[in-house]
Amino acid sequence: MCGRAAGPPGLARAAVDAERTDRVPAPGGQRARFCPYEVLLAHFSYHRVTEQVIERMRRRWYAAQEEGVADSVLRPVRNVLSRVRLKVQAMGLDVVSLLDLGYQLLPLTRRRSRGPRQEQDEREEEE
Repeated sequence: MCGRAAGPPGLARAAVDAERTDRVPAPGGQRARFCPYEVLLAHFSYHRVTEQVIERMRRRWYAAQEEGVADSVLRPVRNVLSRVRLKVQAMGLDVVSLLDLGYQLLPLTRRRSRGPRQEQDEREEEE
């Protein structure tokens, strides 16, 4: 459900969307898979998500960015994802934020599995 925008305003954004997905690093040289903010907003806001709903959320997201209120639009999604992150870490996965793109689900690495408290404990043990 990650369709691209159509129509005059959407054409420029579609080109930007295609360009930004090519910049997302992926292991093994594969194309990265991630969930854009507008798709997350659509699924968070509607029970039945269609391409039209995603396009509506895409316009809302871009407008919020232009108005400087993107953080407040995304705050409810971030709150839910913070709780989801704790649950998926138990399964060896992590939800990673991709700046200005969306979120990506990746295998949990040792580095990402340690919180600030665990890193402080490790430093104290070394001393």
